[in-house]
Amino acid sequence: MLRFLREKGNSWLLKGLLGFVALTFVTWGGFSMNQNQVVSGGRVAAWVNETPITIREFESRYFQQSESMRRQLGAAFTPELERQLNLRRVTFNQLVQEKLQLEEAKRLGIEISDGEVAFRIQETPAFQVGGQFDQARYKGVLDQNRLKPRRYEELQRRTLATSRLRQYIGLGASINNNEIDAAYRWENEKIRVDILPVRPELLTADIFIKPEEIKAYYEKNKKAFRLGERRKAQWWYLPYEAVSKDYSFKDEELKTHYGQTLSRYKQKESAAVSQIIIKVAPDEKKEVFDKAKSKLLDVLKKIVEGESFADLAKANSEGPAASKGGELGTFERGQMLPEIEKVVFSLKEGEVSEPIQTSFGVHLIRVGKRLEAATLSFDKVRAKVEASLSDKRARVDAKEKLRLVRYNFEDKKPGTPPAGLRKGETGYFELKSAPASVPEGDVFLSLISPLSKKGGLSSEKTGNKGMMFVHLIDVKPSEEAAFKDVKEQVRQRVMNERSAQSADKKSGVWLDELKKGTRNFDDLGKELNVKVSSSKAFSRGSAPASILQNAGAVEGLFKLKKGEFARIRSGGAISLVRVSETSTVDMSKLGEQQNTLRKKLIGQRRNLLFSRRLDILRKAAKVRLEEGFSL
Repeated sequence: MLRFLREKGNSWLLKGLLGFVALTFVTWGGFSMNQNQVVSGGRVAAWVNETPITIREFESRYFQQSESMRRQLGAAFTPELERQLNLRRVTFNQLVQEKLQLEEAKRLGIEISDGEVAFRIQETPAFQVGGQFDQARYKGVLDQNRLKPRRYEELQRRTLATSRLRQYIGLGASINNNEIDAAYRWENEKIRVDILPVRPELLTADIFIKPEEIKAYYEKNKKAFRLGERRKAQWWYLPYEAVSKDYSFKDEELKTHYGQTLSRYKQKESAAVSQIIIKVAPDEKKEVFDKAKSKLLDVLKKIVEGESFADLAKANSEGPAASKGGELGTFERGQMLPEIEKVVFSLKEGEVSEPIQTSFGVHLIRVGKRLEAATLSFDKVRAKVEASLSDKRARVDAKEKLRLVRYNFEDKKPGTPPAGLRKGETGYFELKSAPASVPEGDVFLSLISPLSKKGGLSSEKTGNKGMMFVHLIDVKPSEEAAFKDVKEQVRQRVMNERSAQSADKKSGVWLDELKKGTRNFDDLGKELNVKVSSSKAFSRGSAPASILQNAGAVEGLFKLKKGEFARIRSGGAISLVRVSETSTVDMSKLGEQQNTLRKKLIGQRRNLLFSRRLDILRKAAKVRLEEGFSL
């Protein structure tokens, strides 16, 4: 079957597929695509029991990881951040875990047949045409991504083995009814609280810091005020508009470009939508929804009798667009709630729907102007086509012009700069952010970051509005900052620490007074000039942001009675909290959610069992590095 796939079976499709496979790499599954080379030879970097990790395998994975992070973080992914993340160690640990999974699957006798691999490949949409596996598509997609069928098939075999291993280990997972009841209560119990933030910056009036204390703090914490590596650079920037200002195009050129970019001018089906909404929480009883529907049916009757939808929306809608007559704007398919979208595209212009129930409440929907899916004619989009062709040509021309500037700079020739060229020189800066004077700072940082030696010169890079290249003039290594240069920064750090200590101490005293009844919660807020906020009803998983980070403290709130107090430290902030409302859990819906909860809990238990097994394997494994290889 696999031979048939190879002999008888567009890049972006495979990228999506391999993106999924890459995800399984990070979350325990999958294996390196270079492992065949490990078996057949190559310099070994390390051993996991008796299984080798080659240097080529490690460096390839390390490169993939760093490039992935560079794409995600852009200029923020600096060499310093890479060292802080210890990316080489992280990459190595991932490879170790993958080897251990392979060994464990083999020990348990888990084998994947050729037929299973073939079926997985045949069912992959990236390799299908019209819903059927297509051999030409299969080979073409792999060729475009420099993958051999045999290597890709082996990757799929290992991915299936990993999945089978996870399933096997998860067979030991079980959940009883008591655990389901507890989970239901945990998810559905809700409370309301009043929150009084204790702000350290408002407690500085009685704090005095002596000059010698500032100096002593600096001496003790010099590393905290250390200057990072700083660079000085030149930059050259050529805006596209400077290149394209004299362009003119013939109709034939524009029409050719229109044909080449036709997909840009496809008009999607859309409709202008207005609504009247009665808000109802999704967990409310049926009677509440029925009442809202009844009210909207009365409104609908008035619309049918000729009253204005906009006027009725202003009078009855509870949505933010009520003041605008309920107008929400124009929407394409896929931009609305499914329940709303289905109705919107079934109505004609000017028609109003029956009441529609969603997770936000009950709605009446009116459809305004509708546009059918179509391709806009050349005449209608001529200006856009001209702008698109101008931008395309300007990018090519700007690169050529800027390349000549770079060549002249390298050869120390004066040359004649192109019209509109901008250039400049920075002072010393850290890679955390680009100097304000530099255009398109993200492009500048992406060019200067890889340069490490004085005199380094980048190539040209395309930005959103222009083309750029840079020259590294100088690099200053990280060094201690002189006290005089950071004195105010040190003083502020000391003040922050002292005020935080004061907030911690005073909030503890206030909490005791609140519990004893000798201090009033609301009066304390006025005394501190701080607004007391009242939360909506929330569950353990949806607590207000100001306290959410401290899960243990949030859990503690659910054990308090109405009117009782607590202090919560969350993300460095301190809040005094008063429970304003407690609620009992409506157990009548447990039956409806029981199967869903069971599946969820079983999945969590299986993941836990799998993680524990891998921890055991890792602790028992003999991992050794070859001489000359280091992390």
